[in-house]
Amino acid sequence: QREYPYGAELAHVVGYVSKINDSDLQRLAKNGEEENYAADRNIGKQGIEGYYEKALHGTTGYQEVEVDNHGRVVRLLREVPPVAGKNLYLTLDLHLQQYIESVLKGQRAAVVVVDPRDGGVLAMVSSPSYDPN
Repeated sequence: QREYPYGAELAHVVGYVSKINDSDLQRLAKNGEEENYAADRNIGKQGIEGYYEKALHGTTGYQEVEVDNHGRVVRLLREVPPVAGKNLYLTLDLHLQQYIESVLKGQRAAVVVVDPRDGGVLAMVSSPSYDPN
């Protein structure tokens, strides 16, 4: 389970992970990715978590073993090591994000602030928000 320390302040940007449901299973099967989620119960649903799920997830590792009639491992048949997901770096300015959140509090609005020099997203706020925790 993930923790989102900034809660509602970054909810629309970061999104959240949640339990894999039937719709997710169908999509994973259609894309041939269900094996990579055999040991997982969660998947990215919204925001960055959803959009970059494949990159953030990495590859699940596993071992195929031969066991005796008591369930003890006799030998290792195959081992596939896990591969960690990629790191993702955002251009968000947390203080600007929090300031805009405070200005929009109680209103229905959306604001996106982009750095004109490089196109980096400095803030992306949608109000009202939700707490992904």
